[in-house]
Amino acid sequence: MSLLDEYVVPNGITYNKIEGGLFIWCDLPEHVDMLDFCKKLTERKVCVVPGNAFLTDGDLPCHSFRINFSTPTDEDLTRGIKEIGKLAKETIS
Repeated sequence: MSLLDEYVVPNGITYNKIEGGLFIWCDLPEHVDMLDFCKKLTERKVCVVPGNAFLTDGDLPCHSFRINFSTPTDEDLTRGIKEIGKLAKETIS
């Protein structure tokens, strides 16, 4: 969470602080296309789970994505969060 606070939050993404689990739920500003944002992350070799994967009604707008922190190494997680911050700075800020 400290990496998110340093690299991601200042660039317009919020997240739900956690006490355990496997994922961190992040929210983009409403004007950002979440699927496009996630696609651009994939192009940077950063995988996140689009939030609409967890909706039963595909017509609802979704501006969220999830970061899995149980599988990546600490180095990969650090690199991924920095890339999320860079993309956010380029597209949101």
